[in-house]
Amino acid sequence: AGRNGRLIPPGEFIPAAERFGVASRLDRWIIRTALSLHGPALKSGALTLGFNLSAQTLSDPQLWDFVDAVIDETGAPHSGIGFEITETAAVTNFAAAEQFVRKARERRCRVSLDDFGAGMS
Repeated sequence: AGRNGRLIPPGEFIPAAERFGVASRLDRWIIRTALSLHGPALKSGALTLGFNLSAQTLSDPQLWDFVDAVIDETGAPHSGIGFEITETAAVTNFAAAEQFVRKARERRCRVSLDDFGAGMS
């Protein structure tokens, strides 16, 4: 929320996070917080969570070490977690996107392409 108490939509703060190089830190905070808060519901199968990842996070070589550690801490099942990557991020860094999808599949996490057709295609 802003200083006036109004919720700030992601479209307003995410571009700034990317511009200042903190998008990956923000994504990690969101993943850790959501899995910590909702671990029991994920374990019971009552809930699945989806995370939109920035291009910076998609290219982070330690991302899966982090995700695996948080999952171990919270007991959340990989199968209850999904990740969305934008078409632009996937096309801009295809090698990182391919590796990310491969590792997600190995863990049975869901992956979807966000904004398909709105960017490069």
